[in-house]
This record gives sequence, C-alpha cells and structure tokens, in this order.
Amino acid sequence: MRKGYVLITDETRTSIKNEIKRTGYGPQRALKGNVQARQIGLTSGIIYGTIGQNGIRKSIKQTHLELTLQLWKNLPDR
Repeated sequence: MRKGYVLITDETRTSIKNEIKRTGYGPQRALKGNVQARQIGLTSGIIYGTIGQNGIRKSIKQTHLELTLQLWKNLPDR
C-alpha cells in the first residue's frame, strides 16, 4: 500500500452510499463549490470509483476519504 493511502472496505462503500440516499445529494452536488476538495484533488470520479459496485478502486488517499465522509455529514435529510 502506498504511503498516505487506505483500503476501501465494504463498510466504507456502504456508509457513503447511505449518506447519498439520506440526503439525495450525489458526489457532484456534494462537491460543488468545495474549495478544499479542489485543493487536494478530490473529484466526483474518485468518489464514484470508491462506491462502485464492481470495486473499481481498492484504495484511496486518506485525505480524500476523510473529506468524502465529511461532505455529507452536515447536509440535511431529503
């Protein structure tokens, strides 16, 4: 595993998918206007690869994962 990366678990995928369902906000909408995401290079493509059904991504930068989980935290329920 490369330095600064973590494995993506099924639990992580499920957690992100549940937040998307809860809020109705997909990755593009959740990222819209987020300066921090732009600064660290987090894109909707990275998030979609993380939650992909066929496990496209096996690992993700720790900073990307942390921000991904944070994006939906303060969004209201649908």
